[in-house]
Amino acid sequence: MPEQLGPGSAHLWLCSLEAASALDASVLSAEEAARRPEAALGRVWQRHLLSHYAATSPADWQFETGRHGKPRLTPVQPLEFNLSHSGDWLVMVVAEGVPVGVDIQQWDSQRRLDRLARRYFSGPEVELLSSLDGDAQLRHFYRLWTLKEAWTKAHGGALPTALGEVGYRLEGEALVCLAPGAGEHSSQWLAELDGYSLAFCGLQRGIALQSREWLSPARFRPCELAAVAGDGLRQG
Repeated sequence: MPEQLGPGSAHLWLCSLEAASALDASVLSAEEAARRPEAALGRVWQRHLLSHYAATSPADWQFETGRHGKPRLTPVQPLEFNLSHSGDWLVMVVAEGVPVGVDIQQWDSQRRLDRLARRYFSGPEVELLSSLDGDAQLRHFYRLWTLKEAWTKAHGGALPTALGEVGYRLEGEALVCLAPGAGEHSSQWLAELDGYSLAFCGLQRGIALQSREWLSPARFRPCELAAVAGDGLRQG
C-alpha cells in the first residue's frame, strides 16, 4: 500500500550511494543511464522512492523539466519532489501539492569560499563570513549556500544565478530570510550531519518535516540530524 502524505507535511529522505547502488538500475531511461554514475544512481533511487508513494512501478515514471531544468512528473501530478547529491549521500524531499527544494553539500576547505561568497552572497553575508576563521567560516559558508540552493530550487529558479536573490541571517535557532514575503509563504529548515550541511525549503507556511534514512525498498528508519535552525522563520 503506497504511503500517504498528509496536507502540510513533507518527508526528507537520505540514502547512501552504497544503498542506492543495490537498487535495480534497469528502471532508468536511456538518457538517465547515460549520466555520470552518481547522477544515474540518484535517478535510480528517485524512481524507487516515488513508487513508495504511488501504485506506479519505478520504470513507469515519466518526467519533464521546467524552464530551469527542475524535473517534474508528467502528466502533472500533485506529488512534488526534489533531489540533491554530495559526497556519499543522496537526499530527496517529497511533498504533495507544495513546491519543495532540498540541497546537501559536503564541506570542502579547498574551495575558494571568499570568491564564491563575493559573487553570490549579500554584503552583510560576506562581511559576517569574513569575520570568521577556519571551521567556523567553512560551516557558515555551507549553511548559507545550502539555504540559498534549497530556496532557489523550490522556486524553480536558475542555478547558480539566482543564489544572490535571497539572503539569510542566523540568530541562534532563528532563521531570518531576507527575501520579500518569505516568512509568510514558506517553511525553511537547516541541519547538519558529519561534514555536511543540508537545507530544505517548501512554499507553504508551517510544513511538518519528517526525516528518514532509506535502507532498501522495504526498510527505512528515522534519521537523526543535528537541527541548526528552522521554521521560526520570519521576515528580515
